[in-house]
Amino acid sequence: MNISQLRSWILHRHWAADAVSWLIKHRSLQHRYKENLLSKSTDGIVYMADGCIIHGGLSDRLRGMVSLYAYCREQGIRFYIHHTSPFELVDYLEPNEYDWLLNKKNLSFDRSISKPLVMRSVSEDCDRYFEKRLSANYDSQQLHVYSNVTYRVSTFAKDFNTLFKPSRPLQNIIDQVLLQIGENYVSVTFRFQQLLGDFKEG
Repeated sequence: MNISQLRSWILHRHWAADAVSWLIKHRSLQHRYKENLLSKSTDGIVYMADGCIIHGGLSDRLRGMVSLYAYCREQGIRFYIHHTSPFELVDYLEPNEYDWLLNKKNLSFDRSISKPLVMRSVSEDCDRYFEKRLSANYDSQQLHVYSNVTYRVSTFAKDFNTLFKPSRPLQNIIDQVLLQIGENYVSVTFRFQQLLGDFKEG
């Protein structure tokens, strides 16, 4: 495969992701945005996980949040998180060095000042795809982004720690478990999707 063929193939993969994103937006989100709602608005980009679409698991969501923050940090854009489904994120993770909390009164669905953007994960040229979609759509006061796209992998750990720290109840549990272990340990994670039937995701 030569360079021209590779570029064409990558663009085709991006087109497919765009088509799926457009379909999800117009089927599940667009109806929420009305005219003349007279709502207060806070300028910036908001990561959304409100149950209106299938968001993916917690790892997908955290990847989307951190990636979106990295873009906003680079562009000098204010960043917020609105994570309310199936739980309030602040019950488990709180702002650390960066305040991403958004007063719900300032979350606007007035289409004159806000709009949704859905970005599906792509496997090639993620950074370029991420930048292209965001720069083409951030023309409103408040952009609501539904995304699990990976961006700036090299800064993920630093950006994650800038954004998050455990809430006090979670930190108390972590401290108790560490005290019980009392020495170095190895963590192993198993995935049992919908085993308990209480977290419906695709």
